Amino acid sequence: MSILFTHAFQPIIDIRNKEIFSYEILLRGTNYETAAEIFEQIERKKLAAFDQVNRVSGLAMSARLGIECRINLNFTTGCIATESEDFVAATVAAAEEFGLSKKQLILEIKESELNHDAETLEPKVNAFRELGPAIAIDNFGAKESDLNMLSNIKPDIIKLDMNLLRNIDQNNSNQAIVTSIYKACRDLSIDIIAGGIESTGEFNFLKNTGIKLFQGHLFAKPCFESLPRAKIPT
Repeated sequence: MSILFTHAFQPIIDIRNKEIFSYEILLRGTNYETAAEIFEQIERKKLAAFDQVNRVSGLAMSARLGIECRINLNFTTGCIATESEDFVAATVAAAEEFGLSKKQLILEIKESELNHDAETLEPKVNAFRELGPAIAIDNFGAKESDLNMLSNIKPDIIKLDMNLLRNIDQNNSNQAIVTSIYKACRDLSIDIIAGGIESTGEFNFLKNTGIKLFQGHLFAKPCFESLPRAKIPT
């Protein structure tokens, strides 16, 4: 791949254990271009291959930075249906080659990818999980979420869509939706990450709902090629 790219890192914090739960690896250009700007340069048919190169590069940098907690890796939008177990197996092998454990890995799959054909994708997602990584559904709640999907796909983690959480302390409708999602996930033993948190009002409502994992500028902004210091509430 001739496209120049690198990575930024943003922590996900665990307020229960008062520690960093994971670092999410974020694709960036070497001149600070966004992930969207990088993807615009890639042909659709080459996305899956680029996704693999991106993941391995991110893992190599994670190892150099000495990450010992979990690591969140993103699937490029539209690639989950074409990703093969070989790609995921290669990702796991690369992690172990760099001295990381496959149990550190969390593969993030966007909710919109699963809504297209959850029945067909269920065995594929399960096959990915059997290789060692945990499975997370990203942007959950971005559209009208089907809670039945949680029992079909059985993710280990969901990350709530940040638009659903924006000013949630002032939005009764979104409060009801998130409370319902929380109760379903609690009963199914699925962890929830509240992403994109920017205000103490948002944080306090979600903390009082029972959510323990958080990500957002309130705690730490992404850091270019380095690990940011996180503000963990006491």
